[in-house]
Amino acid sequence: MKAPWTIRDLVDFDYFLYRDEEADGEELRQRDRAFYTGLEDLPDERSTLFHRWVRFRGEAEDATPGEAFAECFSILKIAFPLAGCLSGAALAIGLLHYRGTVAVNVSSYVGVLVVLQLLLLLALLATLLYRRRTLGSGIPTAYPLLSRAVFRGSARIWRGSLRKLGGSQAGKLQSGLGELRLKNALYGRVIYQQVFQLAQAFGVLFNLGALGMTLLRVTTGDLAFGWQSTVFSPETVHRIGRSLALPWRWLWGEGVGYPSLEQVAGSKMILKEGMQDLATSDLRSWLLFLCLCLAVYGFLPRLALWIYAACRQARSLRCLSFTHAAGERLYRRMTTPMLESAGTSPDGDPHTFPLPDASPTPHPPSPGSPGNSTLLLVPEELAGELEADPLVRMVEQRIGRSVSRTCWYTAGRQGLENLDMEPHETVTLYQEAWQPPIRETLTFIKQLRQRLAPETALVILLNGRARPGESFAPLRDIDRSTWTQVTRQLADPYLDIAEAVTP
Repeated sequence: MKAPWTIRDLVDFDYFLYRDEEADGEELRQRDRAFYTGLEDLPDERSTLFHRWVRFRGEAEDATPGEAFAECFSILKIAFPLAGCLSGAALAIGLLHYRGTVAVNVSSYVGVLVVLQLLLLLALLATLLYRRRTLGSGIPTAYPLLSRAVFRGSARIWRGSLRKLGGSQAGKLQSGLGELRLKNALYGRVIYQQVFQLAQAFGVLFNLGALGMTLLRVTTGDLAFGWQSTVFSPETVHRIGRSLALPWRWLWGEGVGYPSLEQVAGSKMILKEGMQDLATSDLRSWLLFLCLCLAVYGFLPRLALWIYAACRQARSLRCLSFTHAAGERLYRRMTTPMLESAGTSPDGDPHTFPLPDASPTPHPPSPGSPGNSTLLLVPEELAGELEADPLVRMVEQRIGRSVSRTCWYTAGRQGLENLDMEPHETVTLYQEAWQPPIRETLTFIKQLRQRLAPETALVILLNGRARPGESFAPLRDIDRSTWTQVTRQLADPYLDIAEAVTP
């Protein structure tokens, strides 16, 4: 059974992974491997395993960002509904203002509290349909043309701002923006549903506040309801009321659930004649109709949307696979055995020295994780410099997957079209790190991602400048930093960077 993830857990999970990026690799492997081997019962699901890891890491912290987020959001969960209730009640008081000489205008009440909410509801439904049609786009809008115009204008402003910055500052800024887009690609759906649920809680309490204030004003005061129009006749208003009463008129019929034609005609107000000639029964015939309109067209749809958002969020949290690049690194650290040998340290004391893996030890797959094989892509210009067997052994040791086949490629769309690969096949792209990632290389990586399924792992294996007689070498800090910064701009959560030689 999968562990119940919350957004608080996701915040902590991402925070711990971010801290691990700057930590010593050997210490991380020892810590995570010790956690994995110390579990009494190994979970079948990767999400359950990671959930336990988050709780394990949280126990060693005095406070975590997830706890701060949970506290802030608990305040919002109270503030938003309270604000909705107060604003609904305040709006109802304004619409129900009655001086004794002019009746409460039914047209204003229905137009603001019912018709306007119906229009917002239709816009919201159009938004959901648009998001579904665009496969879960992160843009919650029902106006795609307006959205494109806004984004194109923002892009022009963004490019102009980048030109004013230096190369290093612009690169860091683009890298930071790419990191935000990456988080949005991973958790954007869950965050959006949380915000959507909060908005619906506001709407539910808004309607309850308006409905409660309406009943309170009717209970504690003598209100009269009428309507005014120079365009619509009593027959037209009666037809509109009858149509709006369709959901409940089988239970409360004409004269009860909605005014009859005679009551509609009897509650029409003419300013110069006042209310003296209008019957009290006709002026009160609108009360139940107004309350039912607010309940059926305001409260119930918002309640249904709130339940829908809660169910969708729970489903999205259950469906998180955690097969993105950072999750893969963590899973490999947990599941890859560490070979050790007892020896003697230089001072003569017994000591334990970790031994490097002489052969690949693929980590066991978990449900929903990538397979244990990978397609190796190597630039064609390196064909005369690299030997196939040592290259394959190095890749299998560093990636933790067996190489199914090796393909020599040329950059460019034509070279990509000549490659024979499956959309769900894990790909390892070999690159010389001392050669900076030029635009042609980045374009090839983007085109390669388009050929693959969105959640297929793509690993860039970087090699440093090797000395004569050697094939592989550690990366320089500047090369590692450059490739990390540039690849982050791609905002691909399933794109990972590995090194041919660990420093």
